[in-house]
Amino acid sequence: MLNSTDRSLGREPQQRWLEARYTLALDYSSRGDKQKARETLATLLNLWKDADPNLALLKQAKAEYAKLH
Repeated sequence: MLNSTDRSLGREPQQRWLEARYTLALDYSSRGDKQKARETLATLLNLWKDADPNLALLKQAKAEYAKLH
């Protein structure tokens, strides 16, 4: 595996983008803009609909989304 040309070692390249969207949703929520927070999380969860359900960030995003409803 270490000889592979893939140097991500299991970390998907879009991880930072996903984390940024989650953080943006939290920022909207903390500012009282629940609608934008829900929309941002809905977009994230839709894009991540086929992700491993055990991913920590996915679990956090789902929990935050549930709190906003």
